[in-house]
Amino acid sequence: MSVVIALTVAEFTSRAAIIAALAVLALVAAGWRQTARATSRPPRGPFAALGIRRPGGGPTGTPVERLPVEAHRPPSVLRRLAALVTTGAIAVTSGAVLAIVLAFAAVLAVIGLTDLLGR
Repeated sequence: MSVVIALTVAEFTSRAAIIAALAVLALVAAGWRQTARATSRPPRGPFAALGIRRPGGGPTGTPVERLPVEAHRPPSVLRRLAALVTTGAIAVTSGAVLAIVLAFAAVLAVIGLTDLLGR
């Protein structure tokens, strides 16, 4: 038992347009929401639950210490060259793997289509 489905080009095009319109509508509906608004954070600490600031009325928070640090140094030429070589190797390897997968898919498609033509 086989099922035969016949669509004209006009029917196929109109159905594809309807599906594309519904996909765009779904994306718009998913993005249609309130934007996030910044809210103040509740105070933290042992007296925050009571609504009392630190004893003495001073500002709350953590003291920050500013220490001198080394200035930023750009990477050396050797390090840049190593990054360039490894990035190129990754690109070539991933390209080769992608080419193999696409070639295998193309071979399977050609074999399947020639089998259909042979029937």
